[in-house]
Amino acid sequence: MLAAIAAVPLLAVLVRCSPRLGWLDVPVARSAHRVPVPRAGGLGIIGAIVIAAIAGPSWWSASQWIGLGLLAVVGFADDIWNLPATPRLLTHLAAAALLVSGHAGEGGWLWQALGVLWIAAFINAFNFMDGIDGIAGLHAGVAGGMWFAAGLTTDVPALAAAGGAVAGASVAFLRVNWAPARIFMGDAGATFLGAALASMPWVTPTPERWFAPAVVVLAPFWFDAGVTLLGRMRQGAVLYAGHQEHFYQRLVNAGLRHATVAAGYGVMTAIAGAGALAAQRVRWPQTLATVAAVGLGMTACALALKRAARDAGERPPRHRTEVSGPRSASGRPEQASAGRAPSPRDYAPSDSAAQARS
Repeated sequence: MLAAIAAVPLLAVLVRCSPRLGWLDVPVARSAHRVPVPRAGGLGIIGAIVIAAIAGPSWWSASQWIGLGLLAVVGFADDIWNLPATPRLLTHLAAAALLVSGHAGEGGWLWQALGVLWIAAFINAFNFMDGIDGIAGLHAGVAGGMWFAAGLTTDVPALAAAGGAVAGASVAFLRVNWAPARIFMGDAGATFLGAALASMPWVTPTPERWFAPAVVVLAPFWFDAGVTLLGRMRQGAVLYAGHQEHFYQRLVNAGLRHATVAAGYGVMTAIAGAGALAAQRVRWPQTLATVAAVGLGMTACALALKRAARDAGERPPRHRTEVSGPRSASGRPEQASAGRAPSPRDYAPSDSAAQARS
């Protein structure tokens, strides 16, 4: 609750001040949005979570805070200066190592390596999926809510506090990021939230118990990103090039509204979260049945979205939001050339731009 309350004024300030500071996502030829949009919303999310942690018992260790702070700093630098892929990927791996370092004695080096790869991979998957209004904020809000409920029902206060803070800040962010978005979370917010969600098991004394629930609740994002990546590998495509081949992008390009697609992914996350919670309270045969039920529920939701898109018919892509294509550590769409900082006049939509968005 505190994180949500703190995020509202922080985000309001960022929406107002980001254009004056030049913290804008400026559209280029292949961008989906047609007017510059502030991209510093992640600072508000991070600031709200930090305030919640200071006001109550901290759930992350010193090394974990360092890892998340490293992601925030490098992510924001990337938002401003468009850093090369290699240092960003190395940052993700280093941060992931710091996030699992508090449990070095549990499970041996293989468990630690699995944790690092999982967290680093999901950081990129979350960044890939942050491409339409509201989808990333809603996913984080629902998944954080699941962790909050899990912590309460299993008497793990740190898990409840961490999940509640992530959920509160993410839901507050939706006030200014729901279509049509007034601000984006940028790489700073996407990498921070992706790492925070993927590393929730390492907030607890027994991360091996919570690893499977983490994989399940975050399935809508990593599955879309993973299947798309494998498909592009089979095609021999350049993996770091911008594209519109994610399932959520195809749904939008087929005519669905951004709010509809984001809500659909939110429902899938809620189904996955309910299944993850239920699986914690049953034995293995029932666990397998629960996972199967989750898979069927998510499949039904995805098919419903696909049916709705087909019914909507092929239409020109709805202009919006972020640059078309992923912005992971492996690459991001090109930025505006000539290094010119956008002026307030650039930020105000022209008549033609307003028509393009309608």
